[in-house]
Amino acid sequence: MITHAELPLAFYAAASTAEWRSIGLLAMGAARKDKNLSLHLLSLWQQHLIDNQDGRIFISPFDGVYLGSTAGLMRQKPEFKPLLEAIFPFVFNHHIALFQEDNPAGEGLITLQGPINLTAVYAGYWARKNNQLVQAPGYQSALLWSVEFLIDLGRKLKVDTLDLVLDNELAVHAINNQLWDETKGSYGAFLPEQQEVVFPKNLAAFSPLASGAPTQEQAELILLQLEKLPWKSAPHGLLQTDFSEDDQADLFLNWMIIKGLLRYDMYALAARLRRDLLFTIEQEGIFEKYHATSGKGSDGANSPYAAAIIIDLLYAI
Repeated sequence: MITHAELPLAFYAAASTAEWRSIGLLAMGAARKDKNLSLHLLSLWQQHLIDNQDGRIFISPFDGVYLGSTAGLMRQKPEFKPLLEAIFPFVFNHHIALFQEDNPAGEGLITLQGPINLTAVYAGYWARKNNQLVQAPGYQSALLWSVEFLIDLGRKLKVDTLDLVLDNELAVHAINNQLWDETKGSYGAFLPEQQEVVFPKNLAAFSPLASGAPTQEQAELILLQLEKLPWKSAPHGLLQTDFSEDDQADLFLNWMIIKGLLRYDMYALAARLRRDLLFTIEQEGIFEKYHATSGKGSDGANSPYAAAIIIDLLYAI
């Protein structure tokens, strides 16, 4: 069993072995508990970006969320500002490039190779494994959420973000007009080659909640769909990732749904999901995925990604 008090220790252990690709997420998690560790991780991130300016830089569409989540620390520790100023252009320019290079129709939706339930976490893997072109709601949600944080951070750093603001407005309009289905209460994935929208039986269909893209009315329809899922009758109350294939609950997607519910003031469901998820973590330990019914941890034992998300969840409500 792992207790809330022990989670930071588990996080530090995970951070010590983390790959550079997880540094942004780790910095976000550390910002909740240990500002000096967050500062150290940001400095590592900055150094990696400086050392790899020849095209080998990995930047996730979530990195704006991670970077922006540390911005509030600038008032408490002035050392954060120069690091954020140094990292910001790399992440900002990457997002601008996505809209310029992977948005062929110019309507604001990013087209990638992958399955219809593609999210930013798996984008690189699926691009190598799947030739299908897709505009997936999970990926669009990750990008929009990240853009929102970057725009806010740009304002605090007094950086011109007008191009990203315009891209964001276009993307929000596109996801709601092209991927949303009111009768299903969820978002679908557009397949450019087939010219059709298909609806994944996966939490990714509801993930735009985290980005704030849905209107309040759309969010309430999503809530109705979430209430119909089998998690309420399960002993551990975890949101199953794939509704038709397996019984796994992905920590990252559950975290996105909880954050999305909170921004729409849907506190009752967010609080229950968070409570049940943290209870499962206390019983089973740190994993990236859990069995939705039994609660047993499956993939990613002691993952630094999972540890950072868990720390964020502890402070979510």
